[in-house]
Amino acid sequence: MKKISIAGYSLGGFVGFELARLLQRENFEVRLLVVDAPVSLLPRRQWAGGRLASKAEVRVRLQNVLPESLHGIINSKRRSSMLSLRRVIAASFAAWRAYDPEPLDIDLTLIRSVETLKEEPSADRSLGWAKLVRSLQIKMIPGAHLEVFRAGSMDLARAIEEMVNRP
Repeated sequence: MKKISIAGYSLGGFVGFELARLLQRENFEVRLLVVDAPVSLLPRRQWAGGRLASKAEVRVRLQNVLPESLHGIINSKRRSSMLSLRRVIAASFAAWRAYDPEPLDIDLTLIRSVETLKEEPSADRSLGWAKLVRSLQIKMIPGAHLEVFRAGSMDLARAIEEMVNRP
C-alpha cells in the first residue's frame, strides 16, 4: 500500500479530508493534518438568498477574517477587487455550510491556533474530528487563525515534519 500525507488549512482541511477518502479508495494509506478546521463549528446559518446581505455587513465580516494588511481592499474604491473577494468568501461559506462529512478510517493530526479557537470548558477539544477518524492527535500552536503561518510557523512546520516522517 502506498503512503501519502496531506495537509489542509481552514476550509482546505475539509478538502483534504475528502481527498483522503478518494485516495483511500485507490489503496493509499493516507495521513491527514488539518489546521483550524472545526467540524463542530460548521456554520449552518443562511444569508438572504444565499448571499451576503449588505456591503456594511460584508465589510465587518471581512475585517474579522482578513489580515490587517488586506483591510485597505475592503474600504477602497476598487470595486472589482472587493466584489471578487466577496464572491470567493461567499462561495467558501456556502460550501462550508453544506458540508456534512461521513467518518473515515484514517489517522488525523489537528493543529489548533490558541487565540482563534477559544473554547468553553465543556467544549469538544477535537472540534468534532474525533467522531470522524480512527485516531486523532491534537497540537496547539500560538497565534490566531489567520496568523498560523506567521505566529505559529515553526510549531506548524514541526507538526507537518513529524507527520511526514512518522513510520
